[in-house]
Parts: sequence; C-alpha cells; structure tokens
Amino acid sequence: MAASSGAATSASAGGEGSGLGSSRNYTHSTPAAAHRNSRQSVMGNASASASGGGARNSTIGGQSAGQSTPNGRRSMTGGRQSLAPNAFPLSTAGPLGSRPAANTDPRPLRSREYMAEMKRRVHELAEATGFSVAGYRGMTSLDSPTQAIFLALFRHIFQQTIDPSYVFAADAKKPEEEVMDILRDYNYPAQGDITKMLLGSASSQQYWPKTLGILDWMVQLASAAGKIPAGPLARDQAFRDEIAESTRAHAAAVAELRAAPKSLGAEQLAALRQRVDQRAAALRALEVEYDDEPSNVFVPFNWRCYERFWQGEDVFPDEKAKLERHFQRKNAGVKTDIERLQQEKRELEEELARLEEQGSPLAAAQAERDLYASDVAKFKQYKESALLPKMHKLQSTVAMLEDKNEEGRNEVAELQVQHEVLEKQVASQEMSSDEFDRLTTERSRLTAEKEKLDVDIRDVENQRYDLELANSNMQQKLEEKLKAFNPLAAKTGVFPLRVSGSSAKGGEEYVDEIDLLVGQPTLLHPGLDLKNETRTVISSLRRDVEKEQRKAIEEKVERQERYDELCERLHVLKEQEEEVNAKLEVIRESIEEITRLTDEETRAFNEDQLIKERKLQQTEQTGHRQLAEAESRLVELRAHMKHLQTVAGENLEKYKDELCAAVEECVALKARVGESLEEIGVRVGVEFETKGEAAGGGGADDSQGSVGKEEEQMEE
Repeated sequence: MAASSGAATSASAGGEGSGLGSSRNYTHSTPAAAHRNSRQSVMGNASASASGGGARNSTIGGQSAGQSTPNGRRSMTGGRQSLAPNAFPLSTAGPLGSRPAANTDPRPLRSREYMAEMKRRVHELAEATGFSVAGYRGMTSLDSPTQAIFLALFRHIFQQTIDPSYVFAADAKKPEEEVMDILRDYNYPAQGDITKMLLGSASSQQYWPKTLGILDWMVQLASAAGKIPAGPLARDQAFRDEIAESTRAHAAAVAELRAAPKSLGAEQLAALRQRVDQRAAALRALEVEYDDEPSNVFVPFNWRCYERFWQGEDVFPDEKAKLERHFQRKNAGVKTDIERLQQEKRELEEELARLEEQGSPLAAAQAERDLYASDVAKFKQYKESALLPKMHKLQSTVAMLEDKNEEGRNEVAELQVQHEVLEKQVASQEMSSDEFDRLTTERSRLTAEKEKLDVDIRDVENQRYDLELANSNMQQKLEEKLKAFNPLAAKTGVFPLRVSGSSAKGGEEYVDEIDLLVGQPTLLHPGLDLKNETRTVISSLRRDVEKEQRKAIEEKVERQERYDELCERLHVLKEQEEEVNAKLEVIRESIEEITRLTDEETRAFNEDQLIKERKLQQTEQTGHRQLAEAESRLVELRAHMKHLQTVAGENLEKYKDELCAAVEECVALKARVGESLEEIGVRVGVEFETKGEAAGGGGADDSQGSVGKEEEQMEE
C-alpha cells in the first residue's frame, strides 16, 4: 500500500536503524545495496532550488539542504553531499532538475470497511499512548471529529511515532501550513491530494477520509519501523549478550545438578540432567550461529565503512588494518591447529607402526576364538562322555532312593501299627518295676548308640564331600594345566604321542592332545605313558635346540664381523657427512644473506609501491574534486550563457523598437518638411513645388530603402 512506499522513502534510521528521528534517509536494504544506491544518487540531481521564488533553502559544500521548520528541523530529502567545495547538494529525490511527482492516494479511503479499519488503528495507538484532549471520546470522536481534535491527534501521533524531539509552534496562526511542511519534508506519498483547504477543513465529511488517511499513514509507518531488525553492530553485541546469558544458564543448571542431594529421586535427577543437556545444546547452537564469519566480520566491516562513507570519507585504511589483524589472528590459530593435528597424526602413525609390529589384534582375537571353540567342543565331549552318564546315574540313584524312601515310609507305618498293638498289649499286661527299669535302660543305650552312629555318618559324609571337592579342584587345575600344555606341546613338536598297547588295524595309535577322561582310573587315554613319552620327546628337542644354539653362535660371530666392517664404513661416511654439512652451512648462510637482501629490497619496493598508490589515490581524489568543480562551473556557465542569451534577445527587441520609432519619427519629419516646402512653393511658384515634390518623394524612398537595409543587417 501507499504507506509502505512512504515508509521505504522517508523513515530514517539512527546509527543502527532503530529509530525514526535521524537526518539520514532509511532504505531497508543491505549496506552494499545502500552503497550502490548512494553512488547512483551522487550522479543524479543537482538541486534547482535557487531558480524559483518559492524554492527551498540550500547550502553549498558539505552542509545539508532543506527547508527549515518552525523548530529549526531540516528536510530529510537531501542525500550525501558532493566532494566538490562549490557543488550543488546531491539529492536522492529524482533526476536532474526534477521534483517528486505529486501522487494521489491509491487507498480506498471512501470505503466504509477501510475507514473502520483506519479508525481502529488510530484509536488503538491513541489509547496505547495515552492521548487525551478536550472533547475526545474515542471512536465516537473519530466518527465526527473537530478541527482541534484532528490537529491534536496529528501532533500527538507525530511526536509519539516519528520525531519525539519535534516542537510544534505554539503561536502558529495557520497550523495547516506547518502540517503541510511536515508532510512534504517526510515525503507523504499522496501529496497531490493535500491542500490548505483540505487541512483547514479536516473535520468535514468531504475531507475527513483523506485526513484520516494521513493519521493512519503515520501509524502504519511507526508499525513498519518497529519491525525493522537491529543493525549488525547491535546484533553482534546482542549475540554476545545472548551467549553470555546462555552460558550462565548452563553453569547454573550444572551447579544445580552437582548440588542435588543424594536422596533425590531418579526422575528428578533425570529432569536435572535433561535440563543440563538442553542448556548445553542451546549454547552450542548459539556458538555455531555466532561463528558465522561473513555475518560477524564482513557485515560489520561493510557497515562501518558505509557509515564513514556517508560522513564524506572514501578510503578506510584503519578498518582494513582491523580486518587484516583479525585474519592474522585467525591464521595464527589455524596454523596452531595444523601443527597440533600434524603432531597427532605423527603420534597416530607411530602407534599404528607399533601395533603393526606387535601383531594384528584380529589374529589374536581369532586365535582366542579358536581356543574358545576348542574349549566348547571339549566341554560338549566332556558333557556327553561324563556329565550325561553321571546325570543318568544320579537320576537312577534318586529314583532308587525314592523307592527306598517309600518302602521306609511303609515300613514306618507298619511299625507304628505294630507299636500301637504292642502298646495296647503292654497296657493290657502288668509290668513290674524291674522290667520297666530294664526296658528304660535298654532304650537309653539304643538311643545313645543311634546318636553315635548318626555322628559317625555325618563325619563320613563330610569327609566324602571334602574329598569330592578336593578331587574336583585338582581336576580343574589339571584341566587348566593341560589347556596351557597342549598349545605349547603342539608348538614345540611334542605331539603326536604314541599310545602303547594299541592294537589298531591301521598301525599304532597316536594322540594330538591330552584330555581328561572321567571314565578312566588315571583320567588319561588308556595306554598313554605320559611321563616316558614326553621325556623322550623333550630329550630329542633339547638336542635339536643345542644344535640350533651352536649354529646361532656361529652366525652371531659372522654377523659381528660384518657389523664391525659396517661401523668402519659408517665412520668414514660420517666424516664425509661432516664435510658436506660444513659446505651446506656455508651455502645456507649465503642463501640467508641473499634472502635477507631480497626481503629488504621487496620491503622497500612495497613501501615505494604503497607511497605511489597513495599518491595515485590522492591524485585521483584531486582529479575527481577538480572534475566536480569543473562540472559545477560548467553548469553555472551554461546558466549564465542562457541568461546572457535572454538579455541579448531582450536588448535586440528593444533596439528594434527604438529603430522603428526613429524611422517613424524621420517619416513624420519628412512629412512636416514636405508640408513646409508646399507652403513655400505656394508662395514661390508651382514649378518649385513640383520639383520639391519629386525630390521629396525620391528622398522618402531612399530613406525607406536605407531603413530596410539597416533592419536586415540587425536581423543578421
């Protein structure tokens, strides 16, 4: 809509683009685009304000151009000033000599719905900013306002949204002129619709939609300016503050987790850990976003250079030096990281070489896996050959014991029946005291014998359990020793071992490893004499080792002789190397001297080039300045020439008029002379009159011809 176009041309941003009261034109674009637009505006319009009586005031050479308002505020339509000292102010308003076109308002101001929407926006802003004036009753006053309410609303909204420092004239006799100046200064898009009559009768039903549109334009201008983000310098500080706040939040979460009591529940601890993880993730995201180099380095650099460009500078050596220092620090950090990574690479390569020399972990793992697989196979064999038969035997024993237990229970039941029968018989018979004592004594003796037998049985069971445990431990130790013995024996060549007493059809029987056989009394393979067989094999191995030792000693002596020869040759080569190093040191010193001289010459050359470049830049600036002066002088001379041509034309017309008047006067004089001659002729005679008339007529023709020639010459 039209308000947005007005916001794009008239809203100004102070420093970081956060306000509307600055004297700089605001365009919502990047610094590069604004720099390009300003360069285009420099080649644009030279102000023609000095040519008309109602034109704006302007100042030359570095001063702002514009018309003063009652409080001394300048117009905001001027652009960056030219570098030429006597040049016209350069304006971004339009092409050379042109003024902004008087546009009409494209908004549907007469629409009832749009009117209601504008009233709502103006009323909301007035209520939010505390507007109060005599006779104002909210939406009712906006339906039928007065001239005083309109002016009060205009002043309030302007000071609240656009320029809080503006002071309206207290004794203004015609406030509509001040309103028109403000709208013209701020480039109101629909200036073609604004007249003094409209502002003087703002509350009338005919003009109220357009004046309400002015208020709504200011409200929407403030709303659009409020959505403008901060500049890169403010964003950089905001990022730092946000990172600091996120760091403090993460530290507080970590401290809370560390200070949590031990009696805290698992769910609460999980919530604290989750909070720490969330704070850490947010901090990492901010650091990644802040680490964006184009946003944190180049955009502030362009922004600062652009601000200084608007202040009249064209070169920025200190900003470039800051940028170079930043990249030097960054390069130093990168070099440090490269050196650290190279050191880590060397350490990893050394570790890799060491691991390759020690052997592959995969091979060791595969060997261990094969060992475990053989152990599993042996355990399966042991299970099938020993554990399963033992389990079946135990099951049969348990079944037999259960049968015996059942028989014992039946026998106990029969004995109880017999006991009851005997008790009945004893109860029915009479017993003497001697017999009772004898039976009691016999019972006590049998009870004591039974308890003694129970103790003996428990002792025997404990001894049997201890023997079984010791046997199991001994068997386990023996299995572990056999596990260690089998690979060593296979490696040293002890296997295969011959089994004596075997009667196999294919010949003698041999074993490749020693396993425990539970079913055998010796727990070994039947017929295997481990002691004699291993002794024979070990004796033969010792003889082989002695032969290899003698052979190794002979090789050692031979290699020692070769080593001595190599040491002598190495000593000679070291002496040659020292001579070559001495020559190389001399050559290196020469190269360093040449490099130093080359660096000095290069440095001097660079300094000379820098001086020449600075002189060239100064020359270019001087040339640009002189060119601008020449262009401005040319414009002045052209204007002066036009003025002289106009004056010459006016003088020529004046001379023509004077010449015509002189000719007419001469003709009149001739006529009077002729009349005088006629009178004299009447007195003298007719003949003289005729000659006089002839002479008079010829003279008139000659005078007219001479006058015509003079006119032709003047026209040429």
